[in-house]
Amino acid sequence: LEFRRVLFRSVANERVEQHEILTSGVRRIRYTGDVTVYVNYGSSDALEDGITVPAQDFVVREGQNEK
Repeated sequence: LEFRRVLFRSVANERVEQHEILTSGVRRIRYTGDVTVYVNYGSSDALEDGITVPAQDFVVREGQNEK
């Protein structure tokens, strides 16, 4: 449940700006407030934008959105 708190704290009160399907099983969701969330629905780790997204997990990146 801690992962939900981390995610919610990062995107609370923000809007989705862009939702992209990057590769099979990996999504990149960009929010206002300069927050990007990578979600890997796949069964193996994935490398996207130089970030390793573990299988069946997510990574929150703050302050790195490209305009």
